[in-house]
Amino acid sequence: MIVIIKLLIAALLIGCLFNVPYGYFQFIRIAGCIGFAYLAYNEFNYKRNITGILSVACAILLNPVYKIHFTRKLWNDIDLVIAILLLIWVIFDASKNIKK
Repeated sequence: MIVIIKLLIAALLIGCLFNVPYGYFQFIRIAGCIGFAYLAYNEFNYKRNITGILSVACAILLNPVYKIHFTRKLWNDIDLVIAILLLIWVIFDASKNIKK
C-alpha cells in the first residue's frame, strides 16, 4: 500500500511537467498533501523520524490551504526532485526487504 502511494504521487508529480490545466495542479496539492501526510504518519509509527520529517515538509509544501507561490519553472524543478526522491525511496525500501 505504501509503495503504491509513493509511486502514485511520483507519477502525478511527473505529470506536472507537461502542459496540463490549472485544475490538475490543484488536484496535485490535495492528493500530494494527503499522501505525504499519510506517509509521515506511517514513518513516525515505525520510528523513522528523518523520512517522517521529510514527508511532513512535502505535505506542507503541497498543502492546498496556505499555498506557497513559486514560478512554474521552480515548481517543475521541485516536482521532478520530489518524484525522483520518491522513486529512490521505493527502490531503497525494496532492496531492504530483499535483504531480510
